[in-house]
Amino acid sequence: MSSFQKVIDSYALNKENYIKNISLFEKTIIDIPELYKRDQLIDKLSSEKDLSLMSCGEHEFRTKTVVENLMNGLTDEEIDLLKEVNLKISENNSTWRQSVIPKPSIIRHLYQRRLFKENFEKNLQVLEIGPGSGYLGLFLQKLGHTVLSHEIYQPYYMYQYWLYNVFNVVNETCIEERFTIVQNKINHLPWWHYFKIAMIKDIKIDVVIINHAFRELNKYARSYLLKIIKEKNCKLFMEHLGGGNLISPRHAIKLLKENGLVVKKRGGAVKLGGNFFILEKNKKFLKNKANKNFIQKIIFKLVNIFELKTKKPPLIHPFVN
Repeated sequence: MSSFQKVIDSYALNKENYIKNISLFEKTIIDIPELYKRDQLIDKLSSEKDLSLMSCGEHEFRTKTVVENLMNGLTDEEIDLLKEVNLKISENNSTWRQSVIPKPSIIRHLYQRRLFKENFEKNLQVLEIGPGSGYLGLFLQKLGHTVLSHEIYQPYYMYQYWLYNVFNVVNETCIEERFTIVQNKINHLPWWHYFKIAMIKDIKIDVVIINHAFRELNKYARSYLLKIIKEKNCKLFMEHLGGGNLISPRHAIKLLKENGLVVKKRGGAVKLGGNFFILEKNKKFLKNKANKNFIQKIIFKLVNIFELKTKKPPLIHPFVN
Protein backbone atom coordinates (compact mmCIF):
# COMPACT_ATOMS: atom_id res chain seq x y z
CA MET A 1 0.00 0.00 0.00
CA SER A 2 1.34 3.45 -0.93
CA SER A 3 1.77 6.14 1.72
CA PHE A 4 -0.89 8.18 -0.07
CA GLN A 5 -3.45 5.38 0.13
CA LYS A 6 -2.54 4.80 3.78
CA VAL A 7 -3.34 8.45 4.57
CA ILE A 8 -6.68 8.24 2.73
CA ASP A 9 -7.66 5.09 4.65
CA SER A 10 -6.45 6.45 8.03
CA TYR A 11 -8.30 9.71 7.48
CA ALA A 12 -11.56 7.91 6.68
CA LEU A 13 -11.26 5.52 9.63
CA ASN A 14 -10.37 8.20 12.18
CA LYS A 15 -13.06 10.53 10.89
CA GLU A 16 -15.67 7.80 11.31
CA ASN A 17 -14.50 7.07 14.86
CA TYR A 18 -14.34 10.71 15.94
CA ILE A 19 -17.65 11.75 14.38
CA LYS A 20 -19.45 9.27 16.66
CA ASN A 21 -18.14 10.91 19.81
CA ILE A 22 -18.45 14.64 19.18
CA SER A 23 -21.29 16.98 20.09
CA LEU A 24 -23.75 18.58 17.69
CA PHE A 25 -22.00 21.91 18.35
CA GLU A 26 -18.66 20.44 17.27
CA LYS A 27 -20.27 19.00 14.15
CA THR A 28 -21.40 22.50 13.15
CA ILE A 29 -17.80 23.74 13.46
CA ILE A 30 -16.58 21.18 10.93
CA ASP A 31 -19.42 21.75 8.46
CA ILE A 32 -17.96 22.26 4.97
CA PRO A 33 -18.61 25.81 3.69
CA GLU A 34 -21.43 26.13 1.17
CA LEU A 35 -19.08 27.56 -1.46
CA TYR A 36 -17.02 24.36 -1.35
CA LYS A 37 -20.16 22.27 -1.77
CA ARG A 38 -21.26 24.41 -4.70
CA ASP A 39 -17.99 24.94 -6.59
CA GLN A 40 -16.00 21.73 -6.16
CA LEU A 41 -16.21 18.80 -8.52
CA ILE A 42 -15.96 15.98 -5.98
CA ASP A 43 -17.01 15.34 -2.37
CA LYS A 44 -14.28 12.83 -1.60
CA LEU A 45 -10.96 11.97 -3.17
CA SER A 46 -10.22 8.23 -3.17
CA SER A 47 -7.12 7.88 -5.36
CA GLU A 48 -4.18 9.81 -6.78
CA LYS A 49 -5.86 9.85 -10.19
CA ASP A 50 -8.14 12.72 -9.16
CA LEU A 51 -5.43 14.96 -7.65
CA SER A 52 -5.36 17.14 -10.76
CA LEU A 53 -8.83 18.42 -9.82
CA MET A 54 -7.47 19.93 -6.58
CA SER A 55 -4.12 21.26 -7.81
CA CYS A 56 -5.43 24.67 -8.85
CA GLY A 57 -8.30 26.55 -7.22
CA GLU A 58 -7.65 29.91 -8.87
CA HIS A 59 -9.20 31.15 -12.14
CA GLU A 60 -6.77 31.55 -15.04
CA PHE A 61 -8.10 35.00 -15.98
CA ARG A 62 -7.09 36.42 -12.57
CA THR A 63 -3.40 35.61 -13.04
CA LYS A 64 -2.64 38.66 -15.14
CA THR A 65 -4.42 40.94 -12.64
CA VAL A 66 -2.47 39.47 -9.71
CA VAL A 67 0.93 39.72 -11.44
CA GLU A 68 0.53 43.12 -13.06
CA ASN A 69 -1.75 45.04 -10.69
CA LEU A 70 -1.20 43.50 -7.26
CA MET A 71 2.44 42.43 -7.51
CA ASN A 72 3.78 44.80 -10.17
CA GLY A 73 5.62 41.84 -11.64
CA LEU A 74 7.41 38.84 -10.14
CA THR A 75 10.86 39.02 -8.57
CA ASP A 76 13.61 36.61 -9.67
CA GLU A 77 13.15 34.71 -6.40
CA GLU A 78 9.41 34.32 -7.03
CA ILE A 79 10.00 33.17 -10.63
CA ASP A 80 12.43 30.53 -9.36
CA LEU A 81 9.85 29.30 -6.82
CA LEU A 82 7.18 29.15 -9.53
CA LYS A 83 9.48 27.05 -11.73
CA GLU A 84 10.55 24.81 -8.83
CA VAL A 85 7.00 23.94 -7.76
CA ASN A 86 5.75 23.40 -11.31
CA LEU A 87 8.73 21.17 -12.10
CA LYS A 88 8.29 19.10 -8.93
CA ILE A 89 4.60 18.59 -9.68
CA SER A 90 5.23 17.61 -13.32
CA GLU A 91 7.91 15.11 -12.24
CA ASN A 92 5.56 13.35 -9.82
CA ASN A 93 2.07 13.49 -11.38
CA SER A 94 2.32 10.51 -13.74
CA THR A 95 -0.57 8.78 -11.91
CA TRP A 96 -2.98 11.71 -12.43
CA ARG A 97 -5.80 11.48 -14.95
CA GLN A 98 -4.46 14.59 -16.62
CA SER A 99 -1.31 16.65 -16.34
CA VAL A 100 -1.97 20.12 -14.93
CA ILE A 101 0.28 23.15 -14.48
CA PRO A 102 -1.32 25.03 -11.55
CA LYS A 103 0.24 28.39 -12.39
CA PRO A 104 -2.73 30.60 -11.28
CA SER A 105 -2.89 29.14 -7.75
CA ILE A 106 0.88 29.19 -7.29
CA ILE A 107 1.05 32.86 -8.31
CA ARG A 108 -1.77 33.82 -5.93
CA HIS A 109 0.08 32.09 -3.11
CA LEU A 110 3.30 33.84 -4.15
CA TYR A 111 1.44 37.13 -3.67
CA GLN A 112 0.38 36.02 -0.18
CA ARG A 113 3.95 34.91 0.54
CA ARG A 114 5.23 38.37 -0.42
CA LEU A 115 2.74 40.09 1.88
CA PHE A 116 3.64 37.80 4.76
CA LYS A 117 7.38 38.18 4.21
CA GLU A 118 7.09 41.98 4.13
CA ASN A 119 5.04 42.21 7.32
CA PHE A 120 6.27 39.48 9.66
CA GLU A 121 9.57 38.43 11.14
CA LYS A 122 11.27 35.08 10.57
CA ASN A 123 11.03 31.76 12.44
CA LEU A 124 7.38 32.02 13.46
CA GLN A 125 4.87 29.28 14.22
CA VAL A 126 1.84 29.88 12.02
CA LEU A 127 -1.55 28.22 11.79
CA GLU A 128 -3.07 28.30 8.30
CA ILE A 129 -6.79 27.56 8.12
CA GLY A 130 -8.18 26.46 4.77
CA PRO A 131 -4.94 26.32 2.74
CA GLY A 132 -6.68 25.22 -0.47
CA SER A 133 -4.05 23.75 -2.79
CA GLY A 134 -1.45 24.36 -0.10
CA TYR A 135 1.28 26.32 -1.87
CA LEU A 136 1.46 29.13 0.70
CA GLY A 137 2.29 26.68 3.50
CA LEU A 138 5.07 25.28 1.33
CA PHE A 139 6.49 28.77 0.70
CA LEU A 140 6.32 29.71 4.38
CA GLN A 141 8.13 26.52 5.37
CA LYS A 142 10.85 27.40 2.87
CA LEU A 143 11.14 30.81 4.58
CA GLY A 144 11.95 29.02 7.85
CA HIS A 145 8.54 29.09 9.55
CA THR A 146 6.92 26.15 11.32
CA VAL A 147 3.49 25.64 9.75
CA LEU A 148 0.34 24.09 11.19
CA SER A 149 -1.94 23.43 8.25
CA HIS A 150 -5.64 22.70 8.82
CA GLU A 151 -8.12 21.78 6.08
CA ILE A 152 -11.74 20.66 6.50
CA TYR A 153 -12.35 19.63 2.86
CA GLN A 154 -11.07 16.08 2.31
CA PRO A 155 -10.05 16.42 -1.39
CA TYR A 156 -7.93 19.49 -0.63
CA TYR A 157 -6.52 17.76 2.46
CA MET A 158 -5.31 14.86 0.33
CA TYR A 159 -3.78 17.12 -2.30
CA GLN A 160 -1.95 19.06 0.41
CA TYR A 161 -0.54 15.82 1.82
CA TRP A 162 0.61 14.74 -1.66
CA LEU A 163 2.30 18.11 -2.29
CA TYR A 164 4.01 18.37 1.10
CA ASN A 165 5.13 14.75 0.87
CA VAL A 166 6.65 15.30 -2.58
CA PHE A 167 8.74 18.12 -1.09
CA ASN A 168 9.53 15.98 1.99
CA VAL A 169 8.34 18.63 4.46
CA VAL A 170 5.20 17.05 5.95
CA ASN A 171 4.46 15.84 9.45
CA GLU A 172 1.20 14.01 8.75
CA THR A 173 -0.89 13.74 11.93
CA CYS A 174 -4.15 12.15 10.72
CA ILE A 175 -2.60 8.70 11.11
CA GLU A 176 -2.08 9.00 14.87
CA GLU A 177 -4.47 9.56 17.76
CA ARG A 178 -2.04 12.00 19.39
CA PHE A 179 0.14 14.47 17.58
CA THR A 180 3.28 16.51 18.18
CA ILE A 181 4.44 19.65 16.42
CA VAL A 182 7.69 19.22 14.48
CA GLN A 183 9.68 22.40 14.00
CA ASN A 184 10.45 23.64 10.47
CA LYS A 185 7.93 21.22 9.00
CA ILE A 186 4.37 21.52 7.75
CA ASN A 187 2.31 19.88 10.48
CA HIS A 188 -0.79 18.65 8.66
CA LEU A 189 -3.84 18.70 10.96
CA PRO A 190 -7.25 17.06 10.33
CA TRP A 191 -10.25 18.64 12.05
CA TRP A 192 -10.14 16.31 15.08
CA HIS A 193 -6.67 17.61 15.95
CA TYR A 194 -7.63 21.20 15.09
CA PHE A 195 -10.25 20.94 17.88
CA LYS A 196 -7.47 20.47 20.44
CA ILE A 197 -5.29 23.46 19.55
CA ALA A 198 -7.06 26.04 21.73
CA MET A 199 -6.88 23.78 24.78
CA ILE A 200 -3.24 22.64 24.52
CA LYS A 201 -1.18 25.35 26.23
CA ASP A 202 2.14 23.99 24.94
CA ILE A 203 1.19 24.73 21.33
CA LYS A 204 2.42 28.20 20.49
CA ILE A 205 0.82 30.16 17.65
CA ASP A 206 2.32 33.48 16.51
CA VAL A 207 0.04 34.14 13.54
CA VAL A 208 -3.23 32.67 12.30
CA ILE A 209 -3.66 32.83 8.51
CA ILE A 210 -7.06 32.52 6.86
CA ASN A 211 -7.16 33.69 3.23
CA HIS A 212 -10.35 34.03 1.16
CA ALA A 213 -12.33 32.16 3.82
CA PHE A 214 -13.28 34.14 6.95
CA ARG A 215 -16.69 35.20 5.61
CA GLU A 216 -17.40 31.63 4.53
CA LEU A 217 -17.15 30.23 8.07
CA ASN A 218 -20.39 29.63 9.94
CA LYS A 219 -20.76 31.44 13.28
CA TYR A 220 -19.64 28.41 15.31
CA ALA A 221 -16.46 27.95 13.26
CA ARG A 222 -15.76 31.69 13.58
CA SER A 223 -16.24 31.49 17.35
CA TYR A 224 -13.71 28.68 17.66
CA LEU A 225 -11.21 30.53 15.47
CA LEU A 226 -11.57 33.61 17.69
CA LYS A 227 -11.09 31.40 20.74
CA ILE A 228 -7.76 30.18 19.34
CA ILE A 229 -6.62 33.77 18.71
CA LYS A 230 -7.62 34.73 22.25
CA GLU A 231 -5.99 31.74 23.95
CA LYS A 232 -2.77 31.99 21.94
CA ASN A 233 -2.62 35.79 22.00
CA CYS A 234 -1.58 35.79 18.35
CA LYS A 235 -1.96 37.97 15.27
CA LEU A 236 -4.36 37.39 12.40
CA PHE A 237 -3.42 37.68 8.71
CA MET A 238 -6.02 37.63 5.94
CA GLU A 239 -5.42 38.18 2.24
CA HIS A 240 -9.04 38.80 1.27
CA LEU A 241 -12.00 38.11 3.56
CA GLY A 242 -13.64 35.60 1.24
CA GLY A 243 -17.12 35.58 -0.28
CA GLY A 244 -20.54 34.17 0.48
CA ASN A 245 -23.68 35.58 2.07
CA LEU A 246 -23.15 34.57 5.71
CA ILE A 247 -21.53 37.84 6.75
CA SER A 248 -20.67 41.10 4.96
CA PRO A 249 -17.09 42.46 4.81
CA ARG A 250 -18.02 45.38 7.08
CA HIS A 251 -19.70 43.07 9.59
CA ALA A 252 -16.68 40.75 9.52
CA ILE A 253 -14.27 43.52 10.55
CA LYS A 254 -16.75 44.79 13.14
CA LEU A 255 -17.01 41.28 14.62
CA LEU A 256 -13.23 41.01 14.88
CA LYS A 257 -13.04 44.39 16.63
CA GLU A 258 -15.80 43.38 19.06
CA ASN A 259 -13.61 40.39 19.98
CA GLY A 260 -10.68 42.56 20.97
CA LEU A 261 -8.77 42.75 17.68
CA VAL A 262 -7.60 45.93 15.99
CA VAL A 263 -6.54 46.41 12.37
CA LYS A 264 -2.82 47.24 12.49
CA LYS A 265 -2.33 47.27 8.74
CA ARG A 266 -4.58 47.20 5.73
CA GLY A 267 -3.61 47.37 2.08
CA GLY A 268 -4.07 46.12 -1.45
CA ALA A 269 -6.78 46.97 -3.93
CA VAL A 270 -10.36 46.13 -2.98
CA LYS A 271 -11.65 46.41 -6.55
CA LEU A 272 -8.98 43.98 -7.73
CA GLY A 273 -9.74 41.49 -4.96
CA GLY A 274 -6.34 41.90 -3.38
CA ASN A 275 -7.06 43.66 -0.11
CA PHE A 276 -5.33 42.28 2.98
CA PHE A 277 -5.62 42.74 6.74
CA ILE A 278 -3.26 42.28 9.69
CA LEU A 279 -4.97 42.33 13.08
CA GLU A 280 -3.68 41.93 16.63
CA LYS A 281 -4.96 42.17 20.18
CA ASN A 282 -6.25 45.60 21.15
CA LYS A 283 -4.43 46.30 24.43
CA LYS A 284 -6.80 49.14 25.28
CA PHE A 285 -9.78 46.84 24.72
CA LEU A 286 -8.28 44.18 27.00
CA LYS A 287 -7.47 46.75 29.69
CA ASN A 288 -10.99 48.20 29.58
CA LYS A 289 -12.46 44.70 29.70
CA ALA A 290 -10.31 43.81 32.70
CA ASN A 291 -11.37 47.03 34.47
CA LYS A 292 -14.99 46.34 33.66
CA ASN A 293 -14.73 42.80 35.05
CA PHE A 294 -13.06 44.15 38.21
CA ILE A 295 -15.81 46.75 38.72
CA GLN A 296 -18.49 44.09 38.17
CA LYS A 297 -16.89 41.87 40.83
CA ILE A 298 -16.78 44.78 43.32
CA ILE A 299 -20.44 45.63 42.66
CA PHE A 300 -21.41 41.97 43.04
CA LYS A 301 -19.62 41.75 46.42
CA LEU A 302 -21.22 44.99 47.66
CA VAL A 303 -24.68 43.76 46.68
CA ASN A 304 -24.07 40.49 48.54
CA ILE A 305 -22.91 42.35 51.67
CA PHE A 306 -25.91 44.69 51.54
CA GLU A 307 -28.30 41.74 51.16
CA LEU A 308 -26.74 39.97 54.15
CA LYS A 309 -27.07 43.07 56.37
CA THR A 310 -30.66 43.84 55.38
CA LYS A 311 -31.84 40.26 55.42
CA LYS A 312 -34.40 39.74 58.21
CA PRO A 313 -34.08 36.70 60.48
CA PRO A 314 -36.75 34.03 59.96
CA LEU A 315 -39.87 34.31 62.13
CA ILE A 316 -40.24 31.65 64.83
CA HIS A 317 -43.77 30.58 65.67
CA PRO A 318 -44.42 30.90 69.45
CA PHE A 319 -45.98 27.44 69.67
CA VAL A 320 -43.09 25.68 67.96
CA ASN A 321 -40.46 24.23 70.30
